[in-house]
Amino acid sequence: MSLDAFRGKFVLLASSIALALLTQTGCSTSSPGLALLEEERYEEALPLLQSEAEAGSVASKVGLARVLAERGETSEAESLLTSVVEVDPDLAEGWFRLGLLREEREDWSGAIQAYSYYLDAAPLSSLRSRMSSRMNLLERTQSESWAERVVALEDSTDTAPPVVGSVAIFALDDERSPELQGLGNAVASQLGRDLEEIGGFVLLERRNIDAILRELKMAEAHLVDPATTLRPARLLRSEAFVLGSITQLGDDQIRIEMSWNFQDGSSPVVVAANGSRDRFWEVQKDLTSELLAGLGRELSPGEWARLAPSGSRNLNAFLAYGQGLEFERAARYSEAREAYLRAIDSDDEFLAARLSADRVSGNPESTTELAKAFEGEKATDSSARDAEPGLAQSVDFEHILPSDRMSNPDETEEGSDTAGGLLEDVLDDLVEDPTVLPDDGHLQIRIPGPPDPPR
Repeated sequence: MSLDAFRGKFVLLASSIALALLTQTGCSTSSPGLALLEEERYEEALPLLQSEAEAGSVASKVGLARVLAERGETSEAESLLTSVVEVDPDLAEGWFRLGLLREEREDWSGAIQAYSYYLDAAPLSSLRSRMSSRMNLLERTQSESWAERVVALEDSTDTAPPVVGSVAIFALDDERSPELQGLGNAVASQLGRDLEEIGGFVLLERRNIDAILRELKMAEAHLVDPATTLRPARLLRSEAFVLGSITQLGDDQIRIEMSWNFQDGSSPVVVAANGSRDRFWEVQKDLTSELLAGLGRELSPGEWARLAPSGSRNLNAFLAYGQGLEFERAARYSEAREAYLRAIDSDDEFLAARLSADRVSGNPESTTELAKAFEGEKATDSSARDAEPGLAQSVDFEHILPSDRMSNPDETEEGSDTAGGLLEDVLDDLVEDPTVLPDDGHLQIRIPGPPDPPR
């Protein structure tokens, strides 16, 4: 990426944030209909909002959709909001209201999509954390609903074939090694992330695997027998599935075994390795490499360099992470979160544990409570704007939006007190620091070095 291109992208991002400050979800032109709506005088607001909406007021269209929803005309409200966001996909409130309506009629995927667009359109919203948590909860609900439906239709004669290239990775059995409880789950999860990193496989989502196991009353089982695992693998429509076991050998040594099994009955690919407990990380990586080699996929040096740093080398963190996965599979989400937080305490750079802790969080608020929180945010934004009248007019966009000075940095003077000058200084600092901005133009995070290449 050239320096000019990088500068352009950076300034465009800054411009977007500046505009978001001015066009946040609460901004709307005042109107008699909206005023009545805020007082919850829905019937009186209805004809006024209809008139204003017909005149082209986007805010009144959103308000009209709210009134229609209150009257029980949810289909009409959803159709109206859909038409609004199609015309203006950056309208945060439109996506938020659309998500509420979809959630109320249990369209989980539709609600998740709408909330996701809301977060994109409202990057500065104080509700971001709550909405992300709510989306995690809806994703779990969606998986539960899907698993219930799949199992109910299991005996259907119209069974779909496996998804080509798909693989389900089940927890490795660590029951014979109580001191290593959780390691089987953690190794299986790490294998999935490694396969996803190098590409070429369709990794089935863990929450769907867990949902199927719960529906089949197998969530607490350690599935080490291909015959036992064949049923959930078939319901998941996976072409292959991975099983394994972990055994402690003496005080310090462990043995990890993994097998890649095929639903069509082909001979499985089996790998195994021994190693000391404190080198579990290298053992797992070597086994991943051997498993891929058995499938005819030799890792290139570049692929190995991407795969090797992934995960945590801290055994306590890895065990706590695996225990969290066990709790999550059993739908014990509070205990799962506590385990993930223990993993983070042991290794605060363990990204998978952080993502998992977020995943099991959930927002139990009703849609009504969530809507009130949104209204509260709008009221706060409105109060802030009323305290500083003419904010939009007072902003000097020459200092925020791309300008000739920014696009031709060599012609500018050194430093500046303007927003554009500050951005220029930041860009100069980035370019001068090769550890932050390498030659390929991609920002990178410092990570521990990889182990030796696979043997």
